[in-house]
Amino acid sequence: MKITPPPTPHRAPTAVGGDLSGSTATPVVSGLGGTPLDTTTPTTGDILVFDGTNWAPVAPSSTSSPLTTKGDVFGYDTADARVPVGSNGQVLTADSTDAQGVSWQTPSSGSGAELDYAQFTSPVSITATTEGTANTLVTGASVAYDGSTVVMIQFYCPYITPASTNGASVIVQVNEGSTVLGYICSVLVPTGAQMNIPGNGFMRLTPSAASHTYSIRAFRGTGNGTVGAGAGGAGAYRPGFMRIIKA
Repeated sequence: MKITPPPTPHRAPTAVGGDLSGSTATPVVSGLGGTPLDTTTPTTGDILVFDGTNWAPVAPSSTSSPLTTKGDVFGYDTADARVPVGSNGQVLTADSTDAQGVSWQTPSSGSGAELDYAQFTSPVSITATTEGTANTLVTGASVAYDGSTVVMIQFYCPYITPASTNGASVIVQVNEGSTVLGYICSVLVPTGAQMNIPGNGFMRLTPSAASHTYSIRAFRGTGNGTVGAGAGGAGAYRPGFMRIIKA
């Protein structure tokens, strides 16, 4: 005897929910974790990215590096870009004039950096009697200044000898061109004395944004005097000098 099983009951398709859409007959994944999937058709290599509303297929950002040379660093303008390596001793500095906002620059010297140096190696006879006609001891080079850097002008000489007359004197000054900026040292002879004293003086100032040439000059009171220097070595005085440094 043949036994025929009862027919399987047929159930009509029903709607699905959650991250699915359609029906139980033809379900479609339409979301992930409750966030909808964009309907844009993806292309090969796309990745799924949340765009703030949907999960959408997008091409991944390029992973290739713009760097080509040892020492290059990443920069950015409107996209990732290469900042080429600088020269030895340069530092990477914020630079608003550069498209990427940075550039390699040679660092400025710090405090104490020498900006100018000039020396004299023989005695100078001081015969001038006014600051306007003062005898030049030493003149520096023309140096460009930025208008904000504070500098120190230094002067040294092995000896200053006024005339051996009561009240004789030698006054040493700093000049910029023909303009007297001030006195930095002097020697005055007291009654009945013979003076032979090293000269040493300093002046602090902020030159304007231009090229400037500074000099050290001297004039006398009663009787001629001498500002002394030599070439150095055994039995000789050292050179006198003017030096300009960053303060």
